[in-house]
Amino acid sequence: MLKRSHLLLFPALLLAACSAPGDVAANTPPPPTATTPASSRALGLFEITFRGGGSQPLSVTARPVGLHAQALTDQPAVSLTPLARADFDQGGRRNLQATMGVSNTSGTPLTNLTFLAVSTPNTIAGTPISTLQRFDGSVADPAIASQIKPGQPKSLEGAAPVVTQRVALFQAYPEAAVSAVSLPRPSGVSDIFPYGFVAAMPGAGARTLPAGSTTGQVTFSFDLPLQPTAQADPFNVSVMVEAYTDTIPAATQTPDELDTAGSAAAVARISALQAQFPNTPVLLNAIGCPVGGSPFAKRIPSVRTAGPAGTPTAMLGAGGNLLSLLSLSPDPYTASSTFLPNSTSFTPTFDQALVDATGFTVRGLQSGQLTGGSGTARQGGGRCLLVKKSSRC
Repeated sequence: MLKRSHLLLFPALLLAACSAPGDVAANTPPPPTATTPASSRALGLFEITFRGGGSQPLSVTARPVGLHAQALTDQPAVSLTPLARADFDQGGRRNLQATMGVSNTSGTPLTNLTFLAVSTPNTIAGTPISTLQRFDGSVADPAIASQIKPGQPKSLEGAAPVVTQRVALFQAYPEAAVSAVSLPRPSGVSDIFPYGFVAAMPGAGARTLPAGSTTGQVTFSFDLPLQPTAQADPFNVSVMVEAYTDTIPAATQTPDELDTAGSAAAVARISALQAQFPNTPVLLNAIGCPVGGSPFAKRIPSVRTAGPAGTPTAMLGAGGNLLSLLSLSPDPYTASSTFLPNSTSFTPTFDQALVDATGFTVRGLQSGQLTGGSGTARQGGGRCLLVKKSSRC
C-alpha cells in the first residue's frame, strides 16, 4: 500500500516541475504573505564601487548618496565600511565581491536589514549600474550593464565556483514585493529591483543589528561578462543600493544551489534562520525548484536584473522553463488518502501547459525517488495524467 507522503512530480524531458508552496500538511499554519520591506522607511542610499579585478588588484568603496530631499534620509541610518574584497574569473565571467562592515546609527535595532539594488536618474537606463568604465577611463559598452548579474558570494574551488555559505545572504523577492504600491520609491530612486543583500552579525549570523552596533556585515556579489579583449573589460563598476528592513525572515536558494550539496546547504540556512525566529515562519524564496526544509517555499521562476518590471531585459534564473504543481488528485494529504492502492493514478494540475512530457518522477519521503519508465504521462492542457505502476513509493 502507498503510505501518505509528500510527492514532487517532474515531467522528464523538457520541463521540470516544482512543488507548490501549499504542499504541506493540513494542520500547518497559513504561510506568510510575500515578504516585503514595505513597512520600513528607506534607511540610506549607497553607491558600491568595484575598481580593478582580474590582473589588477581589486579595491572597493561604499559612498552614501544624498539624492533624497528629506533631511532625515540625507543622513543615512546605517553606514558601510569596506572590510574585504575578492574576485575570480571563470567561464567567461568575472565575479566581484565586497564585504562591508555595517554600523547601525538609527537609534533602534534593525532586523533583516537588506540592501536592495535600485536605479536612479544617474544610473545606466534600466539598471542599478551608475559607473561602467574601462581601465583607461573611457566609458565601457553600456550594454554590459544589463548583463551584470547578482548572486550568492562564491569562491573558486578547483575549476568550479562554490557558494560561500557563511555569507550566503543574497535575497530574491517576487516582483510584487518591490512594486511601487508595496514599496514606495524614496526621493531620487527611479526603480527598485527584486533582489538585495542582507546584513548580519558575524559568527552566528544574527539578523538583528542592535542600536549603535558597529559590527554588522554584508557581502555584495556580482558577475560581469568578460569582453573579447582585456582592454574592453569594465575596470570601474558602481552599483546603487538602498537599505531597508524586512518584516519576514527569508532565505534564497539560487540557481547555483540546485545540486545535492547546494540543496543541503539551503536547508541548513533555513534551519539556522528558523532558530533565530522561533515564532515566525521562515520563507524560502527559490529561483528554481525549492528544496524541503521550509513549509513556506515560494518558487520565483526568475528575478529581474535589468529593465522595467513589465518588460525586463535581463533575468536571473530559468524563467518560464519551470512549472509549479498547483494540485494533485487524489490529494495524498487528506485522512482518506493515508493508504492508497498500488494501482492509484494521480492527476496533477500545473501552472502552465505541458509540452511533449513522456515520463515523470515521484519522490516519496519514505521510499525515495522513482523515475521514468514505471509510469506514463499524457498531455492535457495544464494537466498531465500520471499512472503509477510500481509500489516503490
